[in-house]
Amino acid sequence: MSIKRRTKYRTVIGEARFTDNTTGIHQRLGDTSWYYKNLNNNPGYFLRIGNTFKEFPEACFNATVNKIGEYDFAKVRQEVKKIRANRLLAQSNQINQEVSNESKKSSI
Repeated sequence: MSIKRRTKYRTVIGEARFTDNTTGIHQRLGDTSWYYKNLNNNPGYFLRIGNTFKEFPEACFNATVNKIGEYDFAKVRQEVKKIRANRLLAQSNQINQEVSNESKKSSI
């Protein structure tokens, strides 16, 4: 039997540091303590615990969404889909911009 290695997850201490957009855009999910943050181009689910934001695996987030009935997680799921779509669009635009810049350099 193999031993499963624990994956390390990130912790950010301090709201100002977490909400700093230079480290990645963040969004609170509904009226919950969950946040979605693209921290240094690495998206993740973070739970606010006091002044600390602790990253949890997507499976943990999904399990929470499926078990807790006090929040409207259907709305949260829609928010996550929208965030992901916007992130993909931004990445696509960045790639297109880089390609455009490269062709301009080549034509000079």
